[in-house]
Amino acid sequence: MAYVTREHLHDEQSALTDSLTLGWILQDVLDHNSPKSTHIAWLGNLDKIVAAGFDKGSERSIYVYDPRNLSDKLHVQKLPASSSIMHVLHDEDTNVMLVAGKGDGNILMFEAVDTAPFLHELNEFKSKTPQNGICLLPKGVVNVMNCEIFRLLKLSGTRVEPIRFEVPRSVREQQSPSSCTAPHSVRLRSNR
Repeated sequence: MAYVTREHLHDEQSALTDSLTLGWILQDVLDHNSPKSTHIAWLGNLDKIVAAGFDKGSERSIYVYDPRNLSDKLHVQKLPASSSIMHVLHDEDTNVMLVAGKGDGNILMFEAVDTAPFLHELNEFKSKTPQNGICLLPKGVVNVMNCEIFRLLKLSGTRVEPIRFEVPRSVREQQSPSSCTAPHSVRLRSNR
């Protein structure tokens, strides 16, 4: 699968389409059973699908699915309480997944891995400025000499704010120069 999109069906379920075959995946994805929006992201190199949304009790959570069996959840990751709709982004180079709530200032970060429990919490980017949306920038703008692993843009009101994420200096000194990665034991640092 190259790119997966979500289509709403009439019975509160979602169906996923594959852009290579232009056909439906054989199974429907059960949403979080909530009238609020659910956002789905494809973890391409891990061959997993994550769905971020609200359950019946209005608690936020992320479900991890195997695309070959969408009827069973592989993992449920509970998130801090909030009423904001979540945006999910995944950086395939570092396997870092970002979860940002519309109207929240904070951005949750997880390392996505191929084995249970599939998501490991990283530190949280904290800000007092609420975001309307976020997007990852192409790797061409990342300053690899400072071990920057990704950069995103945060839309806040009428402002667009760039945010850089780097591996902290103490971790860089323990690694070889060619291994600027972000395992779940590493705390990321963000610079504006």
